[in-house]
Amino acid sequence: MKIKQLFFFFIISFSPALLFVFLISPLEYFFVDAKLVISTISYQTYDISDYLAIILIDSKSEQDLSIPIEGKGWRKYDPEIITLLEQQGARVIAFDIEFSGESTRWDEILATQYRKSGNIITCEIIEGSTDPRFKDALYRIGNASVKNYFGRPRKVILFPENNRQKAFSFEVADAYVSRLGQNTAINSGLLKQRVDKAVSHKEYWINYKYPETYFPVFSYIDLLNAKNGRMGNKEKTPLSVFKNKIVLIAKDFQKDKIP
Repeated sequence: MKIKQLFFFFIISFSPALLFVFLISPLEYFFVDAKLVISTISYQTYDISDYLAIILIDSKSEQDLSIPIEGKGWRKYDPEIITLLEQQGARVIAFDIEFSGESTRWDEILATQYRKSGNIITCEIIEGSTDPRFKDALYRIGNASVKNYFGRPRKVILFPENNRQKAFSFEVADAYVSRLGQNTAINSGLLKQRVDKAVSHKEYWINYKYPETYFPVFSYIDLLNAKNGRMGNKEKTPLSVFKNKIVLIAKDFQKDKIP
């Protein structure tokens, strides 16, 4: 009898916790996603983003250059990529890549390019882990930590884990707004309002509700093979697609794919 009473007492005591885990959290995500759908409909007035273009170090680039995606050999070509993007008027170039660990023979040249450009932002998981030669040359460094829920990146905190370092995306957005100025066709005032709102809340939820085509994505090798103002892809995309944008350069790890 006592065992049965203890069992019921256990169930009753832990019911609120179980309710939170299995009901409240999914409900919270449902309402967050609904809000993001509405905001996406409200803000999306163009076929592609005015603010962002993405360059991926992908399997195609890996095959053509014979450099493993997870390797550091890409640093040999980064100065050329940066030069091409700057010539086309990219406002901020953000590497979603850590520049830490063992050095390569291209690091000094790359650091010189970073310093010359003055608009390069990178990220790091552990504050202070970036190679010192790059740290002094970079415009900004952001923290790459993102809060995951059920194995999916969902929320970005302004100062992750009470870190003194701002989150990478906050640094990129703030730098972009400050460098954009008023002499462009882009509504910098509206963008600044959105950035300021996220800063005031000290966090934001990641919006997965935009269609995949909203953010233009290109292969690293296609940009490297650009000729006569056009990329080396089959569409021969004009390089002007990067004008006045944030250009995010990242490694395309298939294991990081989020549906």
